[in-house]
Amino acid sequence: MRAGRSGRLSMWLGRVRAESPLSAVSETTRAFYRFVRAEPSACADSKMATMATSAANLKEPVDPGHGLRSYSSQLRGPAGLVREVVGLLRAHGGDPGPAVAATLEHLRALEDFAVSTTGLPLFDLEMLDVGAGQRLMQMAYFTAHGNRVVGVDRDVIVQGLDVAGYVRMARSNGLRRVAKTAGRKLLGVDARYHAALRRELGVAADPGPLVVHQMDATELAFADETFDAVYSLTVLQYIADPARALAEMARVVRPGGIVFTQFLPFTGVIGSFDVGALGGSTSLPDWSHLRVQLAPHVREAAYLNRLRIPEWRALFEGTMPGCVFVPDDSRREELAPRARRLQEAGELREYEIDELVASEVRVAWRKPIATPDDEPPGRARP
Repeated sequence: MRAGRSGRLSMWLGRVRAESPLSAVSETTRAFYRFVRAEPSACADSKMATMATSAANLKEPVDPGHGLRSYSSQLRGPAGLVREVVGLLRAHGGDPGPAVAATLEHLRALEDFAVSTTGLPLFDLEMLDVGAGQRLMQMAYFTAHGNRVVGVDRDVIVQGLDVAGYVRMARSNGLRRVAKTAGRKLLGVDARYHAALRRELGVAADPGPLVVHQMDATELAFADETFDAVYSLTVLQYIADPARALAEMARVVRPGGIVFTQFLPFTGVIGSFDVGALGGSTSLPDWSHLRVQLAPHVREAAYLNRLRIPEWRALFEGTMPGCVFVPDDSRREELAPRARRLQEAGELREYEIDELVASEVRVAWRKPIATPDDEPPGRARP
């Protein structure tokens, strides 16, 4: 009986995969996700060493040993680790050039969105990257464009041959994180990505490590109004209490400064963050994570808060009144007919088409200037 059910389910899975493969997901979106959640690309400006956002601007010392886990990590046991590593190696095993180019294209689009909606050029600013990730991709990009960038992440971020850093990582983030990071470095994955990134950014060499603090997004240990710009890319969907994270981001930005974010909604076609699907090694039917019979076969790569787009909109509007909240429905013409066919067949009826076709959400907000004495962002400070 069990074998019969398994056989019928396998046949059904094969049929729906043929009807609507997840492999049709935008390669730019997939490449962006894969790249920004990995390891450091230390294309930093030398003036990072004199960044105004130093230890003096921290409300309290950061405790490096308080057992934090990455926003995108989840304990799954030895078998899960092996599957994840294999998937990541498949995703990163080839030429990194196209993935780096796609990621930078995405970052430029996000920068254009932030500038066009807030009016603040992203140059000569003190910036905070919330959830910087292992490769520090966004930090490298904005540093190369003349900004002074500090990052925070729940992981210990090891840059270069830092044995003590690996010890701290093992104690704080666990051996799983150490194995993944060391494996990428030993196999030369990071070196290839760093070289491709330098070529794309026009940076001849790595001038030095970037400034990254181990810190939780919901408890930023910075003084009020410390930064000109605060951003978070492909992170918010992992945070269990995003309301607190948004409040913290709003708190540490200066009046006249901006917050801009990008995240992937749970109701999107790749909202499950299945490791195999993101790496291109498996093909899943559209919105598998939202469909009752398919959801048990989805291997989510991380904890997800599962907020829907209306809930996100309410959070942002409550924390950052007047923000620009834009779901990206550029794939509507392609995805809407698929979603409607599934709804006609009795699936996904609890979701709006607008939710299902949104591949990501972008938000930008400029903090109001409270008094005439507030300095505009970018002005030199003592």
